[in-house]
Amino acid sequence: MNKINIIVAESDNLDGYHNLTIDDLNKVINGTCSEIICTALDNYVYKDRITNIVNLCKKLSNSGFLTLKFLNATKICKDVAKGNAGSQFLSSIVSQCQSLFLDSDMIELVSQMEGIKIHKTYNDNTHVIVVLQKKL
Repeated sequence: MNKINIIVAESDNLDGYHNLTIDDLNKVINGTCSEIICTALDNYVYKDRITNIVNLCKKLSNSGFLTLKFLNATKICKDVAKGNAGSQFLSSIVSQCQSLFLDSDMIELVSQMEGIKIHKTYNDNTHVIVVLQKKL
């Protein structure tokens, strides 16, 4: 399984990828994936989110990429503080999540993982996309 997409529902399937749930990840041999996509991080409680990211990184081959997408909690908090977003918007976004993850959480986690670096980071209005790379 060279390319994996982590899914929550069948509608998350991507063509050209092995579409697996996070529970199926144990079927994948460590160090064998060149590309993993996980856009479902907001569906996991905080502790599981950290464990899942670490386990996903273990599956990467050398120079492999892990793409993670999660709610941009840092930006949303700033927007609320500035009055640019109201409680109705905040409630609708937060109700879709099991946990929130700040940019600083990702930086701290990656700093503790040997051989993993942040390759790129993208921001949109409500989400952050972080691409991690395994470098030995």
